[in-house]
Amino acid sequence: MIVVSDSTALIGLSAIGGLDWLRQIYTSVFIPQAVYQKVVIEGAGKVGSQDVANASWIQTQAIHNFDDKTFLMNVIGLDEGESEAIVLAQEIGADLLLLDDSAARKYARQQQLKITGMVGVLLAAKQTGIIPLVRPQLDALLAVGIFIDAKLYQQACQSVGE
Repeated sequence: MIVVSDSTALIGLSAIGGLDWLRQIYTSVFIPQAVYQKVVIEGAGKVGSQDVANASWIQTQAIHNFDDKTFLMNVIGLDEGESEAIVLAQEIGADLLLLDDSAARKYARQQQLKITGMVGVLLAAKQTGIIPLVRPQLDALLAVGIFIDAKLYQQACQSVGE
């Protein structure tokens, strides 16, 4: 399975000790250079930086379509990492794109890209037996300052019987 990720999922999952869940679920994850730059270089010393830098299963790949990136940033209003993640997913034919920003998700859906976010990763981790419960992980994300819509929180817990 080809998976591309934006920075939010990497940082959020790293903050709760769950970055490796991505490897366990998807085997390898691709990130565009802008995501690597944001998380590892600009984020040096912050949550996720060292974890992502040390994760050999996370592969950084350059995008080629800079016109699409510019369109996404200037017309749609996405940040550089989200824009490059969408472009990279399209270029390499990703099976799944990890995005949490609502505007980025909306655009990705319009482009027929299959998406999920941190909550979806937690649900997949529970379904594959990596974690026993979703609710404590959702609470941990909230505790580190990750926004999760209350309705999504409830839906996620209900979907796994918690």
